[in-house]
Amino acid sequence: MAYYVQGRSLAEIALLLWNGFSIRASDGSVLLQGGGIWNMFHVVLIILSAGALNGILEASGMMQRLIGGLLERIEREGSLLVATALTSITAGLIFCNQTLMVLIPGRMLQTKYEELRVKPKNLVRTLADSGVVVSALIPWNLHAILCSTAMGIATLTYWPYAYFLWMLPVLTIAMGLLRRTQSSPEVPGTY
Repeated sequence: MAYYVQGRSLAEIALLLWNGFSIRASDGSVLLQGGGIWNMFHVVLIILSAGALNGILEASGMMQRLIGGLLERIEREGSLLVATALTSITAGLIFCNQTLMVLIPGRMLQTKYEELRVKPKNLVRTLADSGVVVSALIPWNLHAILCSTAMGIATLTYWPYAYFLWMLPVLTIAMGLLRRTQSSPEVPGTY
């Protein structure tokens, strides 16, 4: 559309894609401003770095050494769900991005889910219901910084009113504890 309707050159369109777009009023104030590839490049670098770090930890055996003892003691689905939620929240306290709260614990626990024949959707759901939502409550996490900046108040100020953000992980852990105490019948062929 920019090429045919507005008569922009391909070089100009490429610059707009890379840097983004903005329209300014006659007084110089910004009316409309859009991202561009460069503005999202840091997120891509964080994901690539997290993947590389995870690959190094797995290939070197450090990940197994760090959590091997924990994983050996898990024998039921409920215990695995609780461990997943707590690991994801702990990763959020260590790392500054919710991407790492999903990527590293997810890869770390994937083999245990397969071993116990727990559906992969439970891994994804538990990571989303714990680490992803809690990230907005951790003041040094990028998600919390974004929320705090958007609302113009400190993270600790909105924390008590963010019921969903702290109740969902509590309910997820409670459901895992409930499943841990119940004995589930083993149904052959279900995965």
